[in-house]
Amino acid sequence: MRKILLALACCLLVLSAAACSGNGNGGESLKPSGSTNAANGETNATPKPSGAGSGKAPIGPPATDEEKTVVFSAYDYNEVYEEAKRKYEELHPNITIEVNYLRKGMNDLDGKLLEQFRMTTGAEMLAGQGPDLLDMTWLPTDQYAGKGLLLNLSEAIAGDPTFEADRYFANILDNVNPDGNLYAIPLSFMLNGLIGDRQAIEKAGVAFDDQSWNWAQFSETGSRLAEAGEYEYGYVYKAPENLVYDLVSSNYPALVDEVNRQANFEGELFVGLLDQIRDMETNKALTLDARNFEKSYFIDMTLSSVEDYFRVLNESVYQKNPKFYANPKADGMAPGGFFSTAHNVAINVNSSVKAEAWDFLKFLMNEKKQAYGFPINKSAYEERIDELVAAGELADAETGKTFPVTEADRAALDELLARAVHPKADIPPQIESTLFSELPAFFSGQKSAEAVAKLIHNKVTTYLNE
Repeated sequence: MRKILLALACCLLVLSAAACSGNGNGGESLKPSGSTNAANGETNATPKPSGAGSGKAPIGPPATDEEKTVVFSAYDYNEVYEEAKRKYEELHPNITIEVNYLRKGMNDLDGKLLEQFRMTTGAEMLAGQGPDLLDMTWLPTDQYAGKGLLLNLSEAIAGDPTFEADRYFANILDNVNPDGNLYAIPLSFMLNGLIGDRQAIEKAGVAFDDQSWNWAQFSETGSRLAEAGEYEYGYVYKAPENLVYDLVSSNYPALVDEVNRQANFEGELFVGLLDQIRDMETNKALTLDARNFEKSYFIDMTLSSVEDYFRVLNESVYQKNPKFYANPKADGMAPGGFFSTAHNVAINVNSSVKAEAWDFLKFLMNEKKQAYGFPINKSAYEERIDELVAAGELADAETGKTFPVTEADRAALDELLARAVHPKADIPPQIESTLFSELPAFFSGQKSAEAVAKLIHNKVTTYLNE
């Protein structure tokens, strides 16, 4: 068997290389909102199962008497998993949750442990073995799902009468995967957007709809704001290559089809984005000099918790009247804001303890506190924000400062969360490396957008077909 696993590990080199390296989407090819009405925050009640009516039997409840062990594998140590394990085992004494971490208390600066985790896990999964539960943070969810290695959790939800969909942020669960199916459930998520000086923007008298604006409209808005004079630039970003990475992440499904091994970097979308960045610099809608953070109307921002929201509101460069805005979108993309996910948990389709694994995953979803991000459990969020509104303030444990909390603040945050319908994908390391190696030639003026796009397209196509 060991020889089989080693052989499979060699086959998995391409598979594991597409794993995520940042916010926890596992390299998933994500989609813009499907049937979500982002304008008013309405969403479908539950994720849409592709297998509805397929005759597949529901998972069923966990064993109550028989001794069972659920093996849960993760690269990084997570205290939330440990606390959930302890509490779950107290409630279910016949079930053991065995959580295995590869990097518990160890440094992995050269990435060797991570590569070992990817290779070993992938080889085991391809051999029909592997853990029952997987933290997909560093694993390629889309490729695992495409090979039929992960349980369709949308079907699990549809077949489980005990699953209370209204307890969770349905707009997040509905939009994680491009085909509407869940193969890994995020335990938490972050909001990605802009923070701007509302007072200066209103004074300038430049009207815009941030829920639906595309990059051309954003460019025009930024240029007109810069002309108004209170700030020198419309938008500031730390570096051109990082901005392109962000744009590719937001439009990944339109640029990379990993399942069919096709790239689309030579098309109008990517070339247009590059030219748009150049135009925005020219008309001062954009500055790529980080020293201009206090000279711009908008700054890129990621919110990772309720506490983070109030901290940013009160300590940003726009202390007079800051406001959060949605990021611009590609042409044709539905209205709404962007989000990224963390701690996505999947179930091995070959697990012999699916009922127990699913029950523990639901238990994890109901944990009030997650290691990072807004909890996917909407009830946990509402309990926390209600508590803060009642107190009228937030005592920040990190800084020791106290920030005011009002009902209006709560309403604004509720709206931001409800409108988050566009997932941002993590880009595979090989594609990321290609972007950062080829883009400087465009920004230095050595090559045209078309020439650089062709080089990137060819390299990504080669990678996808290796």
